[in-house]
Amino acid sequence: MFTKIFWFTGLSVICMGIARVLLWAAFGPSFTLSEFAAVMGMGARFDIKVVAIWLLVSFLGASLWSLMVGGVLCLPRLLKCAQHSEIKTRPALLRTLFTRATTHLFLVGLLLIVVSSFFHHAYVSYYQQIFSPLMFGFFDDDTVGILRSIWALFPVIPLLLGLLLGTLAISYLYYIGVARITPPKRHWSFGILFWSVAILTIMLFARGGLSLQPLNRQDAVVTSNRFLNSIVVNAPAALVDAWEDQRLTLNISHQTQLIRLHERGFNSIEEALQLVDPDPKLAWSSLIKHRSRKKPFVEEHPPQIVMGLMETWARHFIDLHKPGNNMMGAFEKHAKTDIFLPHFYSVHMGTHPSLEGNLFTTPITPLTMGKYGLHELTSLAIKPFKEKGYRTIFIYSGSNKWRALDRTLPHQGFDELYDIADIRQFDPQTKANFWGAYDEYMFRFMQHRLEIAEAKKEKVFIFFLTMTNHPPYSIPDDYHPLPIDQQWMSAHSKASPENVIGHAETFQYATHQLGVFLDHLKTRVYGQKTLVAVSGDHSVRDYFKLDPQADAEALLSTPAYFYVPSAYMAQQTRPDPQTYSSHQSLFPSMVELALSDSEYVAFGAPLFRPIEPHKNFGLADFSTLFSAEGAVFGINAHPSYFAWRGNSLIPDHTPPNSLKEKFDYARARTAIQEWWVQEQFLTHP
Repeated sequence: MFTKIFWFTGLSVICMGIARVLLWAAFGPSFTLSEFAAVMGMGARFDIKVVAIWLLVSFLGASLWSLMVGGVLCLPRLLKCAQHSEIKTRPALLRTLFTRATTHLFLVGLLLIVVSSFFHHAYVSYYQQIFSPLMFGFFDDDTVGILRSIWALFPVIPLLLGLLLGTLAISYLYYIGVARITPPKRHWSFGILFWSVAILTIMLFARGGLSLQPLNRQDAVVTSNRFLNSIVVNAPAALVDAWEDQRLTLNISHQTQLIRLHERGFNSIEEALQLVDPDPKLAWSSLIKHRSRKKPFVEEHPPQIVMGLMETWARHFIDLHKPGNNMMGAFEKHAKTDIFLPHFYSVHMGTHPSLEGNLFTTPITPLTMGKYGLHELTSLAIKPFKEKGYRTIFIYSGSNKWRALDRTLPHQGFDELYDIADIRQFDPQTKANFWGAYDEYMFRFMQHRLEIAEAKKEKVFIFFLTMTNHPPYSIPDDYHPLPIDQQWMSAHSKASPENVIGHAETFQYATHQLGVFLDHLKTRVYGQKTLVAVSGDHSVRDYFKLDPQADAEALLSTPAYFYVPSAYMAQQTRPDPQTYSSHQSLFPSMVELALSDSEYVAFGAPLFRPIEPHKNFGLADFSTLFSAEGAVFGINAHPSYFAWRGNSLIPDHTPPNSLKEKFDYARARTAIQEWWVQEQFLTHP
């Protein structure tokens, strides 16, 4: 048995080590020998932990199986022996059943490691992050659409054939190795000693060591590089962590509140509040509840409001805009004359998480997919608009059946919901890709709804979500792309040749159609009393040749655009174009622009008022902070600081106090926000 355990452990650790190296080679930065040793060394500890846990599972399963089957096989003999008042055991049979069961269970564990590592590599390739709760939305999303995207982006058949051949080869090697093992005959006392030592040793490895805490994801921080730290954790462990994060998201309790606090480095909510203000009551009020300034002009001339998220509206495409490589189309002039903020970041890295993060002021998602979907949230970002008499409207170019939007949004403050069916009813000639109507048709429908509002003299708040710029990439056949420099884009892209132009053209199309909408809006009378705020739902995941650490700012940026007619800029401070901010500032900014003397809930700083120095930063995915002083990776108890070198980031072991203050505030604010969002369900179940 010792040889079999050694064989299984060796093959498993080698497979997970190879998977880690392949991830590093495909997506990682250059490295030093010390970084390589640290990552592989700590990674091996995680690998051995996974193996040890499976060994314990296998031993337990094999024991139950052998006792159950052995009992059935021995039952006739036992009954016969009972008639003669003697019972004889059959240890040889039980030992054989146990040995065969462990042999097969070890192979199952090995194959699970191989298959999970394969899909982990594919997941990192697509999402640019290790397994996360986002993966559990596969069946809640448009599953067929996701599969079509995967088919378009990856050589699926060759990869699956490679996986099949790999698993067959590993199975063959495993059985060849096991078949050569001839267990020696030993005294029963040796068996007792062996299993006593083996179980204790395996339990120690399953715990991860003798330290005070079991080996966990916090121990994976072995370098200053976020990507290298992420691949320390192997595929099975990353899958378990993702499941645990998902479980905490879906099951809200006082225990999950404490768990999230501990993950942010706090022992209590009072400790987090004290970082904001020594008086907890003042901390709550200053951090969460705000009131917009009184504005007589706004009271007399309430504006129409349009806010929205553009699918995968990544800034780096705009960075590559130049003569002969037109990425902006009709939007370019609006970006120059209005307010365009390039250093802006999404609250989450997925469409639905970002939608919830914006509409529900939450770092925890999904909130509305399960039992909480029909619970009206106190954290609704649109609540102050409803209280001021606005008709609240949601327009989506896809189907509102997606993620049960049609079921949940009416309970979250929206009066009207429109999707591709309504767009097609308005314009039967609507063209669509697999995900929904092309952006131009959605924008035309939105224009139509604004014109109805103008005719009825009603105040409307519209929130829209586009879907065109989503793989598999396509544009309407009657759209004629503006010039794109294929050589220039290929030099900056790691996508396949067909996707280099396909994605660039789709981004150009979507951005151009936003510009066409703005062209139309500004020619209308109601355009002079319409406020517009637009950002992207998340950045692009797998297109640019960008280092995940040095180029993290460019990789995570999804810009923000504001159109504010001059009459509504009175009493407002125009944002600095180089300010760092995020989605958390979108709704606070719009409330300050559009509503007079209105109470609202927000955690981000409004952009049209002077921003206090310690609040002047952008937070991406509640995990990465960017500011003029530098960046911080990890909004928890184990941050990594970085300084700017031009437009790139380098590790900074002596960060300025101003950056530390921003990090402390961001960490406390995020912990308090997570606590507060959960509290609304615990207080009003």
